[in-house]
Amino acid sequence: WRARRVSDDDGWRLSQAVDAPVEAIFGVRDRDGSQHLTLVIPLARRQEAPGSAQMVLRDTMRAPMLEVALPQRVSMGLEAGLPSPRGTITVASTRTTERRGGREHAVFTFPANAFRDLTSLDPRETVEIRLHSGRTVQRILIEVGDVAAARTFLTIR
Repeated sequence: WRARRVSDDDGWRLSQAVDAPVEAIFGVRDRDGSQHLTLVIPLARRQEAPGSAQMVLRDTMRAPMLEVALPQRVSMGLEAGLPSPRGTITVASTRTTERRGGREHAVFTFPANAFRDLTSLDPRETVEIRLHSGRTVQRILIEVGDVAAARTFLTIR
């Protein structure tokens, strides 16, 4: 995670770059005086934006955290930190588009409770974002990491 006390030119206060399967930035973005958990995907010329994005994470009230050992993380990567399918919550986003630097971007904004849920997870866990485009679904994996510590950094006066 990258944390900034003052928003950068694109409004990011807290961000994580994603490069596979699509280029994207995920994090907390300051827009119009409020901060939102956001996923931004730059689009190639004439590329169709995904229709929706859903964040899937462990439901801390129903499912205990599964132990993620170092050998698992090494062999499976971020997949090792995904929650059991029966113990998840799914959070929908709203989609808008914006034009920056001569390029179109798909912007998915998640509700405020999504960030609270994200910061309650263990740093070894992984969050999945599902991008829906017609009948296809692409998965983006986000490492929870030190997001709670980064959030604390942003609130220190």
